[in-house]
Amino acid sequence: MRWPILIGILCHLTAAAGFGSLFIDLSVKEAGGGVWFGEIAADGQTLLRLRGGEEQPLRQRAADVAARLRRFAMEGIRPADIAVEPNSTGTAVTISGRNLVVIDPLLAQLSGMSARSLAAAWARQLREVFSKAYLMLEPSELLVPYGEVRTIGVGGTAEGQISCGLYADEIVEVMPAANGASVEVRGVGVGSTVALVERGGAGGVVTIDVRKWAAAIAESAEAVVTGGIPGNPALHSAVTNAALNAVRPEPGAVLRMGRPLRGASARTFVAPVEATGDGYIPAKRAMQVRVVNTAAPGLAAAALLVSNHPELISAPGDLMVGELPPSQAVRLLYHHKNAMSRPCRLVVALHNASEQPACVHITEAAAGPHGDELFVGHAATRRFAERLRLGHGYVVRIPGGYQSEVARQTLAPNDVASGLALLTNLGTGEVRITVSAESGSAHTGYFAPVPARVRGLAPGAGQRFQPEKRITASYTVGDAWLFLDIGREAVADQRGTTLQGNYGVSYQIKLRLHNARDESARAEIAVRAGGGTAWGSFSIDGHVVEMPLLMPGQERVLRTVTLSPHASRTVAIETMPEAASSYPVTLIVRSR
Repeated sequence: MRWPILIGILCHLTAAAGFGSLFIDLSVKEAGGGVWFGEIAADGQTLLRLRGGEEQPLRQRAADVAARLRRFAMEGIRPADIAVEPNSTGTAVTISGRNLVVIDPLLAQLSGMSARSLAAAWARQLREVFSKAYLMLEPSELLVPYGEVRTIGVGGTAEGQISCGLYADEIVEVMPAANGASVEVRGVGVGSTVALVERGGAGGVVTIDVRKWAAAIAESAEAVVTGGIPGNPALHSAVTNAALNAVRPEPGAVLRMGRPLRGASARTFVAPVEATGDGYIPAKRAMQVRVVNTAAPGLAAAALLVSNHPELISAPGDLMVGELPPSQAVRLLYHHKNAMSRPCRLVVALHNASEQPACVHITEAAAGPHGDELFVGHAATRRFAERLRLGHGYVVRIPGGYQSEVARQTLAPNDVASGLALLTNLGTGEVRITVSAESGSAHTGYFAPVPARVRGLAPGAGQRFQPEKRITASYTVGDAWLFLDIGREAVADQRGTTLQGNYGVSYQIKLRLHNARDESARAEIAVRAGGGTAWGSFSIDGHVVEMPLLMPGQERVLRTVTLSPHASRTVAIETMPEAASSYPVTLIVRSR
Protein backbone atom coordinates (compact mmCIF):
# COMPACT_ATOMS: atom_id res chain seq x y z
CA MET A 1 0.00 0.00 0.00
CA ARG A 2 1.23 3.53 -0.80
CA TRP A 3 0.30 6.65 1.14
CA PRO A 4 1.45 10.29 1.37
CA ILE A 5 4.67 10.65 3.35
CA LEU A 6 5.48 13.96 5.08
CA ILE A 7 9.23 14.47 4.97
CA GLY A 8 9.36 17.67 7.01
CA ILE A 9 7.80 21.04 7.68
CA LEU A 10 10.31 23.49 6.31
CA CYS A 11 9.16 26.96 7.25
CA HIS A 12 6.41 29.18 8.57
CA LEU A 13 5.69 32.49 6.83
CA THR A 14 3.24 35.15 7.88
CA ALA A 15 2.27 38.20 5.79
CA ALA A 16 3.03 41.70 7.00
CA ALA A 17 -0.57 42.68 6.24
CA GLY A 18 -1.67 41.17 9.52
CA PHE A 19 -0.46 38.63 12.00
CA GLY A 20 -1.58 35.14 11.11
CA SER A 21 -3.30 36.17 7.85
CA LEU A 22 -1.03 34.05 5.69
CA PHE A 23 0.47 30.74 6.71
CA ILE A 24 2.78 28.97 4.31
CA ASP A 25 3.74 25.39 4.91
CA LEU A 26 6.53 24.09 2.71
CA SER A 27 6.61 20.31 2.72
CA VAL A 28 7.58 17.38 0.56
CA LYS A 29 4.95 14.76 -0.17
CA GLU A 30 5.07 11.55 -2.16
CA ALA A 31 2.04 9.53 -3.12
CA GLY A 32 1.43 6.75 -5.58
CA GLY A 33 -1.08 5.12 -7.75
CA GLY A 34 1.32 3.33 -9.98
CA VAL A 35 3.17 6.59 -10.73
CA TRP A 36 5.15 8.38 -8.05
CA PHE A 37 5.43 12.15 -7.85
CA GLY A 38 6.92 14.62 -5.46
CA GLU A 39 4.93 17.69 -4.46
CA ILE A 40 5.95 20.92 -2.78
CA ALA A 41 3.01 22.96 -1.51
CA ALA A 42 2.57 26.31 0.26
CA ASP A 43 -0.52 27.65 2.02
CA GLY A 44 -2.61 24.88 0.47
CA GLN A 45 -1.39 25.70 -3.02
CA THR A 46 0.83 23.37 -5.04
CA LEU A 47 3.95 25.20 -6.14
CA LEU A 48 5.95 22.43 -7.80
CA ARG A 49 5.17 18.86 -8.81
CA LEU A 50 8.07 16.58 -9.77
CA ARG A 51 7.42 13.43 -11.78
CA GLY A 52 9.32 10.53 -13.29
CA GLY A 53 11.85 7.97 -12.08
CA GLU A 54 11.93 5.46 -9.24
CA GLU A 55 10.54 6.20 -5.80
CA GLN A 56 13.75 6.76 -3.85
CA PRO A 57 15.54 8.99 -6.39
CA LEU A 58 12.36 11.04 -6.79
CA ARG A 59 12.00 11.33 -3.02
CA GLN A 60 15.57 12.61 -2.73
CA ARG A 61 15.15 15.07 -5.62
CA ALA A 62 12.02 16.59 -4.10
CA ALA A 63 13.70 16.87 -0.68
CA ASP A 64 16.69 18.66 -2.26
CA VAL A 65 14.42 21.20 -4.01
CA ALA A 66 12.50 21.84 -0.78
CA ALA A 67 15.75 22.32 1.16
CA ARG A 68 16.98 24.88 -1.38
CA LEU A 69 13.68 26.76 -1.24
CA ARG A 70 13.88 26.82 2.55
CA ARG A 71 17.41 28.22 2.44
CA PHE A 72 16.49 30.89 -0.12
CA ALA A 73 13.36 31.85 1.84
CA MET A 74 15.39 32.40 5.01
CA GLU A 75 17.64 34.78 3.06
CA GLY A 76 14.57 36.68 1.79
CA ILE A 77 12.83 36.09 -1.56
CA ARG A 78 11.17 38.85 -3.53
CA PRO A 79 9.21 38.38 -6.78
CA ALA A 80 11.95 40.09 -8.79
CA ASP A 81 14.43 37.45 -7.59
CA ILE A 82 12.50 34.65 -9.34
CA ALA A 83 13.38 33.98 -13.00
CA VAL A 84 13.33 31.33 -15.73
CA GLU A 85 16.67 30.60 -17.38
CA PRO A 86 17.92 28.04 -19.91
CA ASN A 87 20.06 25.22 -18.55
CA SER A 88 22.37 22.68 -20.16
CA THR A 89 19.93 19.88 -19.25
CA GLY A 90 16.67 21.80 -19.63
CA THR A 91 15.09 24.95 -18.24
CA ALA A 92 15.71 26.19 -14.70
CA VAL A 93 13.66 28.18 -12.22
CA THR A 94 16.19 30.38 -10.44
CA ILE A 95 16.17 32.60 -7.37
CA SER A 96 18.74 35.39 -7.35
CA GLY A 97 20.61 33.59 -10.13
CA ARG A 98 20.75 30.26 -8.28
CA ASN A 99 19.00 27.14 -9.50
CA LEU A 100 15.95 26.12 -7.51
CA VAL A 101 14.81 23.35 -9.86
CA VAL A 102 15.74 22.20 -13.37
CA ILE A 103 12.99 20.94 -15.70
CA ASP A 104 14.41 18.26 -17.96
CA PRO A 105 12.64 16.88 -21.10
CA LEU A 106 11.22 13.84 -19.24
CA LEU A 107 9.65 15.99 -16.51
CA ALA A 108 8.17 18.35 -19.11
CA GLN A 109 6.77 15.43 -21.11
CA LEU A 110 5.14 13.84 -18.04
CA SER A 111 3.65 17.24 -17.11
CA GLY A 112 2.15 17.67 -20.60
CA MET A 113 3.89 21.01 -21.15
CA SER A 114 7.07 22.33 -22.67
CA ALA A 115 9.97 22.81 -20.27
CA ARG A 116 9.81 26.61 -20.61
CA SER A 117 6.02 26.74 -20.15
CA LEU A 118 6.22 24.57 -17.02
CA ALA A 119 9.05 26.70 -15.63
CA ALA A 120 7.08 29.87 -16.30
CA ALA A 121 4.01 28.46 -14.49
CA TRP A 122 6.08 27.51 -11.48
CA ALA A 123 7.76 30.93 -11.43
CA ARG A 124 4.34 32.67 -11.43
CA GLN A 125 3.17 30.58 -8.48
CA LEU A 126 6.35 31.36 -6.55
CA ARG A 127 6.09 35.11 -7.27
CA GLU A 128 2.53 35.10 -5.99
CA VAL A 129 3.51 33.38 -2.72
CA PHE A 130 6.47 35.67 -2.09
CA SER A 131 4.74 38.89 -3.20
CA LYS A 132 4.04 39.95 0.40
CA ALA A 133 6.54 40.72 3.13
CA TYR A 134 6.88 37.64 5.29
CA LEU A 135 8.62 36.37 8.39
CA MET A 136 10.27 32.97 8.47
CA LEU A 137 11.27 31.13 11.65
CA GLU A 138 13.60 28.17 11.52
CA PRO A 139 12.96 25.70 13.03
CA SER A 140 9.26 25.65 13.80
CA GLU A 141 9.83 23.16 16.64
CA LEU A 142 12.85 23.62 18.92
CA LEU A 143 14.37 21.21 21.44
CA VAL A 144 16.43 23.02 24.10
CA PRO A 145 18.62 21.21 26.68
CA TYR A 146 17.93 22.39 30.22
CA GLY A 147 20.36 25.16 31.20
CA GLU A 148 21.63 25.65 27.65
CA VAL A 149 20.93 28.11 24.84
CA ARG A 150 19.64 27.38 21.36
CA THR A 151 18.65 29.78 18.58
CA ILE A 152 15.66 30.35 16.33
CA GLY A 153 16.70 31.68 12.96
CA VAL A 154 14.69 34.71 11.82
CA GLY A 155 14.50 35.31 8.06
CA GLY A 156 12.25 36.57 5.29
CA THR A 157 11.52 40.03 3.99
CA ALA A 158 9.71 41.60 6.96
CA GLU A 159 11.76 44.44 8.43
CA GLY A 160 12.12 46.16 11.79
CA GLN A 161 12.91 45.19 15.37
CA ILE A 162 12.30 41.63 16.53
CA SER A 163 10.01 41.21 19.54
CA CYS A 164 9.32 38.02 21.48
CA GLY A 165 6.55 36.74 23.71
CA LEU A 166 6.05 33.58 25.77
CA TYR A 167 3.20 31.53 27.13
CA ALA A 168 5.36 30.05 29.95
CA ASP A 169 8.38 32.10 31.01
CA GLU A 170 9.17 29.63 33.80
CA ILE A 171 10.30 27.16 31.11
CA VAL A 172 12.35 29.35 28.77
CA GLU A 173 13.86 32.79 28.46
CA VAL A 174 13.90 34.34 24.98
CA MET A 175 15.78 37.36 23.71
CA PRO A 176 16.44 38.74 20.23
CA ALA A 177 20.10 38.28 19.32
CA ALA A 178 22.32 41.27 18.58
CA ASN A 179 22.76 40.13 14.96
CA GLY A 180 19.12 40.84 14.19
CA ALA A 181 18.78 37.46 12.47
CA SER A 182 17.96 35.10 15.36
CA VAL A 183 16.35 34.70 18.75
CA GLU A 184 18.22 33.13 21.67
CA VAL A 185 16.29 30.62 23.77
CA ARG A 186 17.54 29.47 27.18
CA GLY A 187 15.96 26.49 28.93
CA VAL A 188 15.27 27.36 32.57
CA GLY A 189 12.66 24.72 33.38
CA VAL A 190 11.61 21.34 32.03
CA GLY A 191 8.45 21.34 29.92
CA SER A 192 6.86 22.63 26.70
CA THR A 193 5.76 26.09 25.70
CA VAL A 194 5.22 28.33 22.67
CA ALA A 195 7.22 31.43 21.75
CA LEU A 196 5.76 34.24 19.63
CA VAL A 197 8.19 36.09 17.37
CA GLU A 198 7.11 39.29 15.56
CA ARG A 199 8.80 41.64 13.13
CA GLY A 200 7.38 44.47 11.07
CA GLY A 201 3.79 43.42 11.74
CA ALA A 202 4.40 39.80 10.70
CA GLY A 203 4.73 37.05 13.25
CA GLY A 204 4.90 33.36 13.86
CA VAL A 205 5.07 30.82 16.66
CA VAL A 206 7.65 28.21 17.55
CA THR A 207 6.93 25.25 19.79
CA ILE A 208 9.71 24.82 22.36
CA ASP A 209 10.42 21.68 24.35
CA VAL A 210 12.95 21.88 27.21
CA ARG A 211 14.44 18.63 28.47
CA LYS A 212 17.49 17.49 30.39
CA TRP A 213 20.24 15.44 28.84
CA ALA A 214 19.96 11.80 29.94
CA ALA A 215 23.47 12.17 31.39
CA ALA A 216 26.37 14.58 31.63
CA ILE A 217 29.29 12.84 29.87
CA ALA A 218 32.83 14.20 30.32
CA GLU A 219 35.20 14.44 27.38
CA SER A 220 38.02 12.49 29.07
CA ALA A 221 38.89 10.34 32.07
CA GLU A 222 41.86 8.61 33.70
CA ALA A 223 42.01 4.90 34.55
CA VAL A 224 44.42 3.53 37.17
CA VAL A 225 45.64 -0.09 36.98
CA THR A 226 48.15 -2.15 38.94
CA GLY A 227 50.41 -4.95 37.74
CA GLY A 228 51.37 -3.33 34.43
CA ILE A 229 49.39 -2.32 31.37
CA PRO A 230 50.15 -4.82 28.55
CA GLY A 231 48.20 -8.03 29.02
CA ASN A 232 46.45 -6.81 32.17
CA PRO A 233 42.98 -8.44 32.35
CA ALA A 234 41.80 -5.54 34.52
CA LEU A 235 42.27 -3.05 31.69
CA HIS A 236 38.72 -3.34 30.39
CA SER A 237 37.19 -2.96 33.86
CA ALA A 238 39.52 -0.07 34.69
CA VAL A 239 38.70 1.84 31.52
CA THR A 240 34.99 1.08 31.82
CA ASN A 241 34.76 2.26 35.42
CA ALA A 242 36.91 5.32 34.78
CA ALA A 243 34.74 6.30 31.84
CA LEU A 244 31.48 5.76 33.69
CA ASN A 245 32.86 7.53 36.75
CA ALA A 246 32.93 10.58 34.48
CA VAL A 247 29.21 10.21 33.65
CA ARG A 248 26.37 11.57 35.74
CA PRO A 249 23.08 9.99 34.60
CA GLU A 250 19.73 11.52 35.45
CA PRO A 251 17.32 9.45 37.59
CA GLY A 252 15.75 6.70 35.50
CA ALA A 253 18.21 7.07 32.63
CA VAL A 254 19.71 3.93 31.13
CA LEU A 255 23.46 4.03 30.58
CA ARG A 256 25.12 1.88 27.95
CA MET A 257 28.77 1.60 27.07
CA GLY A 258 30.32 -0.18 24.12
CA ARG A 259 33.56 -2.08 24.43
CA PRO A 260 36.47 0.36 24.75
CA LEU A 261 38.72 0.49 21.70
CA ARG A 262 42.47 1.07 21.61
CA GLY A 263 43.48 4.64 20.99
CA ALA A 264 46.70 6.00 19.55
CA SER A 265 48.83 4.11 22.09
CA ALA A 266 48.69 1.23 24.58
CA ARG A 267 47.85 3.76 27.28
CA THR A 268 44.82 5.33 25.60
CA PHE A 269 41.33 4.03 24.88
CA VAL A 270 38.18 5.38 23.31
CA ALA A 271 35.06 4.50 25.30
CA PRO A 272 31.68 4.94 23.53
CA VAL A 273 29.11 6.00 26.13
CA GLU A 274 25.40 6.53 25.54
CA ALA A 275 22.56 7.45 27.89
CA THR A 276 18.84 7.38 27.14
CA GLY A 277 15.60 7.67 29.09
CA ASP A 278 11.97 8.69 28.84
CA GLY A 279 11.66 12.48 28.85
CA TYR A 280 15.40 13.03 28.39
CA ILE A 281 17.54 14.05 25.44
CA PRO A 282 19.78 11.11 24.44
CA ALA A 283 23.43 11.79 25.28
CA LYS A 284 26.31 10.18 23.41
CA ARG A 285 30.09 10.65 23.39
CA ALA A 286 33.29 8.81 22.49
CA MET A 287 35.24 9.49 25.68
CA GLN A 288 39.05 9.54 25.69
CA VAL A 289 40.47 7.45 28.56
CA ARG A 290 44.14 7.55 29.56
CA VAL A 291 45.58 4.59 31.51
CA VAL A 292 48.23 4.97 34.23
CA ASN A 293 49.97 2.21 36.17
CA THR A 294 50.72 2.17 39.90
CA ALA A 295 51.69 -0.34 42.62
CA ALA A 296 49.07 -2.64 44.18
CA PRO A 297 48.29 -1.79 47.83
CA GLY A 298 49.38 -5.24 49.06
CA LEU A 299 47.05 -5.43 52.08
CA ALA A 300 46.03 -8.93 53.16
CA ALA A 301 42.32 -9.62 53.55
CA ALA A 302 41.04 -8.92 57.05
CA ALA A 303 37.82 -10.85 56.44
CA LEU A 304 36.07 -13.15 53.99
CA LEU A 305 32.57 -12.26 52.80
CA VAL A 306 30.57 -15.09 51.25
CA SER A 307 27.43 -14.77 49.14
CA ASN A 308 26.07 -18.30 48.73
CA HIS A 309 23.19 -18.68 51.15
CA PRO A 310 20.86 -19.18 49.50
CA GLU A 311 22.77 -20.47 46.51
CA LEU A 312 19.61 -20.58 44.38
CA ILE A 313 18.10 -17.26 43.31
CA SER A 314 14.33 -17.63 43.65
CA ALA A 315 13.40 -13.94 43.49
CA PRO A 316 15.08 -10.56 42.90
CA GLY A 317 16.62 -9.02 45.99
CA ASP A 318 19.78 -8.57 48.04
CA LEU A 319 21.76 -11.78 48.54
CA MET A 320 24.51 -10.37 50.77
CA VAL A 321 25.35 -7.11 52.52
CA GLY A 322 28.80 -6.41 53.94
CA GLU A 323 31.16 -3.61 54.86
CA LEU A 324 34.58 -2.54 53.65
CA PRO A 325 36.11 -0.53 56.53
CA PRO A 326 38.65 2.27 55.94
CA SER A 327 42.22 1.16 55.15
CA GLN A 328 41.21 -2.51 55.14
CA ALA A 329 40.88 -5.26 52.55
CA VAL A 330 38.26 -7.98 52.36
CA ARG A 331 37.93 -11.01 50.12
CA LEU A 332 34.55 -11.67 48.55
CA LEU A 333 33.32 -15.00 47.19
CA TYR A 334 29.97 -15.26 45.42
CA HIS A 335 28.37 -18.27 43.74
CA HIS A 336 24.73 -18.37 42.65
CA LYS A 337 22.36 -20.15 40.30
CA ASN A 338 19.29 -18.58 38.72
CA ALA A 339 16.41 -20.80 39.80
CA MET A 340 13.76 -18.46 38.36
CA SER A 341 11.94 -18.98 35.06
CA ARG A 342 13.15 -15.61 33.74
CA PRO A 343 16.56 -13.97 33.31
CA CYS A 344 18.10 -11.92 36.08
CA ARG A 345 21.21 -9.85 36.63
CA LEU A 346 23.70 -10.86 39.31
CA VAL A 347 25.36 -7.63 40.47
CA VAL A 348 28.26 -6.99 42.84
CA ALA A 349 28.28 -3.33 43.84
CA LEU A 350 30.19 -0.95 46.10
CA HIS A 351 28.12 1.80 47.72
CA ASN A 352 29.51 5.09 48.99
CA ALA A 353 26.77 6.60 51.14
CA SER A 354 29.02 9.40 52.43
CA GLU A 355 29.42 12.85 50.89
CA GLN A 356 33.14 12.35 50.22
CA PRO A 357 34.57 10.33 47.29
CA ALA A 358 35.71 6.79 48.04
CA CYS A 359 38.69 5.05 46.47
CA VAL A 360 38.84 1.25 46.23
CA HIS A 361 41.44 -1.07 44.68
CA ILE A 362 39.89 -4.15 43.08
CA THR A 363 41.40 -7.45 42.02
CA GLU A 364 38.58 -9.64 40.76
CA ALA A 365 37.81 -12.59 38.56
CA ALA A 366 34.51 -14.11 37.50
CA ALA A 367 33.25 -17.05 35.49
CA GLY A 368 29.92 -17.75 33.87
CA PRO A 369 27.16 -17.63 33.09
CA HIS A 370 27.34 -21.36 32.43
CA GLY A 371 25.33 -24.45 33.15
CA ASP A 372 28.25 -26.37 34.73
CA GLU A 373 28.72 -25.07 38.27
CA LEU A 374 31.91 -27.07 38.88
CA PHE A 375 33.54 -25.49 35.85
CA VAL A 376 32.38 -22.01 36.88
CA GLY A 377 33.72 -22.36 40.43
CA HIS A 378 37.07 -23.71 39.25
CA ALA A 379 37.57 -21.12 36.50
CA ALA A 380 36.81 -18.18 38.79
CA THR A 381 39.20 -19.40 41.51
CA ARG A 382 42.02 -20.16 39.08
CA ARG A 383 41.73 -16.76 37.38
CA PHE A 384 41.59 -14.94 40.71
CA ALA A 385 44.70 -16.67 42.06
CA GLU A 386 46.66 -15.80 38.91
CA ARG A 387 45.61 -12.13 38.95
CA LEU A 388 46.40 -11.85 42.64
CA ARG A 389 49.86 -13.34 42.07
CA LEU A 390 50.62 -10.83 39.30
CA GLY A 391 49.13 -7.88 41.17
CA HIS A 392 46.62 -7.23 38.40
CA GLY A 393 43.86 -4.89 39.45
CA TYR A 394 42.47 -1.39 39.13
CA VAL A 395 41.42 1.58 41.23
CA VAL A 396 37.86 2.84 41.14
CA ARG A 397 36.82 6.24 42.47
CA ILE A 398 33.23 6.36 43.68
CA PRO A 399 31.64 9.81 44.09
CA GLY A 400 29.84 10.57 47.33
CA GLY A 401 26.30 9.23 47.28
CA TYR A 402 26.95 6.90 44.33
CA GLN A 403 27.50 3.21 43.75
CA SER A 404 29.87 1.34 41.44
CA GLU A 405 29.24 -2.08 39.95
CA VAL A 406 32.26 -4.36 40.36
CA ALA A 407 30.77 -7.26 38.44
CA ARG A 408 27.57 -7.84 36.54
CA GLN A 409 26.33 -10.94 34.74
CA THR A 410 23.00 -11.69 33.09
CA LEU A 411 21.87 -15.19 34.01
CA ALA A 412 19.37 -17.16 31.99
CA PRO A 413 17.27 -19.72 33.88
CA ASN A 414 19.55 -22.42 35.39
CA ASP A 415 22.72 -20.43 34.64
CA VAL A 416 25.43 -20.28 37.31
CA ALA A 417 27.90 -17.45 37.99
CA SER A 418 30.84 -17.39 40.37
CA GLY A 419 33.50 -14.87 41.28
CA LEU A 420 36.15 -13.74 43.75
CA ALA A 421 37.44 -10.28 44.54
CA LEU A 422 39.98 -8.67 46.84
CA LEU A 423 38.62 -5.22 47.70
CA THR A 424 40.88 -2.69 49.42
CA ASN A 425 39.48 0.55 50.82
CA LEU A 426 42.14 3.19 50.16
CA GLY A 427 40.18 5.96 51.84
CA THR A 428 38.84 6.89 55.25
CA GLY A 429 35.11 6.29 54.78
CA GLU A 430 32.96 3.17 55.08
CA VAL A 431 31.99 1.44 51.83
CA ARG A 432 29.03 -0.93 51.66
CA ILE A 433 29.28 -4.13 49.56
CA THR A 434 26.19 -5.85 48.15
CA VAL A 435 25.54 -8.88 46.00
CA SER A 436 22.04 -8.71 44.54
CA ALA A 437 19.77 -10.22 41.92
CA GLU A 438 17.93 -7.75 39.71
CA SER A 439 15.10 -8.29 37.26
CA GLY A 440 15.80 -8.12 33.53
CA SER A 441 19.01 -7.27 31.75
CA ALA A 442 18.96 -3.45 31.54
CA HIS A 443 20.75 -1.39 34.16
CA THR A 444 21.17 2.22 35.18
CA GLY A 445 24.92 2.28 34.97
CA TYR A 446 27.99 1.52 36.98
CA PHE A 447 27.75 4.88 38.73
CA ALA A 448 24.20 5.48 39.87
CA PRO A 449 22.92 7.04 43.11
CA VAL A 450 23.01 4.74 46.14
CA PRO A 451 19.49 3.26 46.35
CA ALA A 452 17.40 4.06 49.42
CA ARG A 453 17.05 0.34 50.14
CA VAL A 454 20.83 0.01 50.53
CA ARG A 455 21.09 3.02 52.84
CA GLY A 456 18.60 1.35 55.14
CA LEU A 457 20.22 -2.08 55.22
CA ALA A 458 22.18 -3.22 58.25
CA PRO A 459 25.50 -4.89 57.40
CA GLY A 460 25.45 -8.64 57.95
CA ALA A 461 27.63 -9.17 61.01
CA GLY A 462 27.40 -12.89 60.42
CA GLN A 463 28.97 -12.67 56.98
CA ARG A 464 32.56 -11.97 58.00
CA PHE A 465 34.57 -15.14 58.16
CA GLN A 466 38.21 -15.85 58.90
CA PRO A 467 39.89 -15.38 55.50
CA GLU A 468 42.92 -17.56 56.02
CA LYS A 469 44.06 -20.75 57.71
CA ARG A 470 47.75 -21.35 58.37
CA ILE A 471 49.00 -24.88 58.85
CA THR A 472 52.50 -25.94 59.85
CA ALA A 473 53.34 -29.65 59.58
CA SER A 474 56.38 -31.88 59.32
CA TYR A 475 57.00 -35.27 57.82
CA THR A 476 60.02 -37.58 58.01
CA VAL A 477 60.53 -39.96 55.13
CA GLY A 478 59.63 -43.48 56.16
CA ASP A 479 57.13 -42.45 58.84
CA ALA A 480 53.42 -43.20 58.66
CA TRP A 481 51.51 -41.15 56.12
CA LEU A 482 50.65 -37.57 57.02
CA PHE A 483 47.10 -36.39 56.35
CA LEU A 484 46.19 -32.70 56.08
CA ASP A 485 42.52 -31.87 55.65
CA ILE A 486 41.47 -28.92 53.47
CA GLY A 487 37.99 -27.63 54.30
CA ARG A 488 37.12 -30.02 57.12
CA GLU A 489 37.28 -27.75 60.19
CA ALA A 490 34.75 -25.09 59.21
CA VAL A 491 35.44 -21.47 60.11
CA ALA A 492 32.66 -19.63 61.94
CA ASP A 493 31.40 -16.06 62.03
CA GLN A 494 30.58 -13.94 65.08
CA ARG A 495 27.16 -15.56 65.35
CA GLY A 496 28.60 -19.03 65.31
CA THR A 497 27.39 -19.80 61.79
CA THR A 498 29.86 -22.15 60.13
CA LEU A 499 31.14 -22.06 56.56
CA GLN A 500 31.00 -25.71 55.61
CA GLY A 501 33.82 -26.54 53.21
CA ASN A 502 35.62 -23.24 53.93
CA TYR A 503 34.97 -22.07 50.38
CA GLY A 504 37.03 -18.95 49.67
CA VAL A 505 39.34 -19.46 52.67
CA SER A 506 43.02 -19.26 51.73
CA TYR A 507 45.09 -22.18 53.08
CA GLN A 508 48.78 -21.38 53.71
CA ILE A 509 50.67 -24.59 54.48
CA LYS A 510 54.31 -24.88 55.50
CA LEU A 511 55.37 -28.49 55.18
CA ARG A 512 58.72 -29.44 56.66
CA LEU A 513 60.20 -32.57 55.00
CA HIS A 514 63.13 -34.45 56.52
CA ASN A 515 65.23 -37.38 55.32
CA ALA A 516 66.96 -39.18 58.23
CA ARG A 517 68.42 -41.85 55.97
CA ASP A 518 71.97 -42.26 54.71
CA GLU A 519 70.77 -42.34 51.10
CA SER A 520 68.54 -40.08 49.02
CA ALA A 521 64.80 -40.45 49.46
CA ARG A 522 61.63 -39.13 47.92
CA ALA A 523 58.46 -37.76 49.50
CA GLU A 524 55.19 -37.65 47.60
CA ILE A 525 52.44 -35.05 48.02
CA ALA A 526 49.06 -36.24 46.79
CA VAL A 527 45.44 -35.08 47.06
CA ARG A 528 42.37 -37.26 47.58
CA ALA A 529 38.71 -36.32 47.07
CA GLY A 530 36.46 -36.78 50.08
CA GLY A 531 32.70 -37.22 50.02
CA GLY A 532 32.01 -35.74 46.59
CA THR A 533 33.36 -34.59 43.24
CA ALA A 534 36.12 -32.02 43.65
CA TRP A 535 38.24 -29.77 41.46
CA GLY A 536 41.00 -27.38 42.43
CA SER A 537 44.51 -26.09 42.07
CA PHE A 538 47.54 -25.78 44.33
CA SER A 539 50.53 -23.48 44.33
CA ILE A 540 53.55 -25.50 45.43
CA ASP A 541 56.69 -23.41 45.90
CA GLY A 542 55.22 -20.85 43.51
CA HIS A 543 54.34 -23.35 40.77
CA VAL A 544 50.64 -23.88 40.04
CA VAL A 545 49.60 -27.54 39.93
CA GLU A 546 46.12 -28.53 38.78
CA MET A 547 44.09 -30.99 40.78
CA PRO A 548 41.99 -32.67 38.09
CA LEU A 549 38.32 -33.35 38.54
CA LEU A 550 38.29 -36.21 41.08
CA MET A 551 35.47 -38.54 42.00
CA PRO A 552 34.99 -39.50 45.68
CA GLY A 553 37.98 -41.55 46.87
CA GLN A 554 40.13 -40.80 43.82
CA GLU A 555 43.53 -39.25 44.30
CA ARG A 556 46.26 -37.62 42.25
CA VAL A 557 49.96 -37.00 42.96
CA LEU A 558 50.72 -33.28 42.91
CA ARG A 559 54.46 -33.23 43.56
CA THR A 560 57.37 -35.55 44.30
CA VAL A 561 60.26 -34.09 46.30
CA THR A 562 63.76 -35.66 46.33
CA LEU A 563 65.76 -35.20 49.52
CA SER A 564 69.50 -35.74 49.88
CA PRO A 565 70.77 -37.90 52.79
CA HIS A 566 69.98 -36.23 56.15
CA ALA A 567 68.54 -33.21 54.32
CA SER A 568 65.49 -31.14 55.25
CA ARG A 569 63.34 -28.89 53.14
CA THR A 570 60.32 -26.66 53.64
CA VAL A 571 57.63 -26.76 50.95
CA ALA A 572 55.16 -23.85 50.71
CA ILE A 573 51.66 -24.91 49.61
CA GLU A 574 48.71 -22.58 48.93
CA THR A 575 45.19 -23.53 47.94
CA MET A 576 41.58 -22.39 48.28
CA PRO A 577 38.42 -24.52 48.38
CA GLU A 578 36.47 -23.81 45.22
CA ALA A 579 32.77 -23.04 45.02
CA ALA A 580 30.59 -25.94 43.80
CA SER A 581 33.26 -28.58 44.48
CA SER A 582 32.79 -30.99 47.36
CA TYR A 583 35.15 -30.32 50.25
CA PRO A 584 36.93 -31.43 52.35
CA VAL A 585 39.78 -32.89 50.34
CA THR A 586 42.85 -34.43 51.93
CA LEU A 587 46.51 -33.79 51.26
CA ILE A 588 48.56 -36.93 51.74
CA VAL A 589 52.30 -36.84 52.40
CA ARG A 590 54.04 -40.19 52.10
CA SER A 591 57.27 -41.90 51.17
CA ARG A 592 57.76 -43.14 47.67
